[in-house]
Amino acid sequence: MTNGPDLAERQLRALAAVSGGSVEFLAAEDTGEGTRRLTISMDTSRLPAGPGIRVRDRERFWIYAGARYPYKPPAVWVPHRRWAKTPHVQWGRYLCLYAAPSVEWVPSDGMDGLVERLSAWVARAAEGTLDPDAQPLHPPVAYPTTGVGTVVVHPDVGDRAPWTARDQQSFAGP
Repeated sequence: MTNGPDLAERQLRALAAVSGGSVEFLAAEDTGEGTRRLTISMDTSRLPAGPGIRVRDRERFWIYAGARYPYKPPAVWVPHRRWAKTPHVQWGRYLCLYAAPSVEWVPSDGMDGLVERLSAWVARAAEGTLDPDAQPLHPPVAYPTTGVGTVVVHPDVGDRAPWTARDQQSFAGP
């Protein structure tokens, strides 16, 4: 049995085949980076309307599975920005399903576990209960990406550093 995007696609297709239409497998597209975008549609028609996100009868999701799947969890995005500015939706479309993926993601659960987690996330997001009282909050994060570059601070900044002798007077106080 191979790992990576092929395994993820096989698992999603198998899940869709036995789901009775609640999950549909729509497409698979290689991104060219060893990752495959798997598009699914889920039946969300039975979710009650609440103070959280508004869901349509069916919602589409993009699941990005990389070469390290199932040992690294897939990323889940939505192809719209309707849920932007909602808790646990980053960059307008990325769904933060796990507060601590290294602890919460179980590789042996595969796509079944991911879709189950996604279904629970959507239900709680619609109810407006993604951050229940008395539960720890997800810490703010900044994910590094290769596209933004790197900042290197050289130790020889000279008198431009705020801690130089010239500036010590302003830090010393009255």
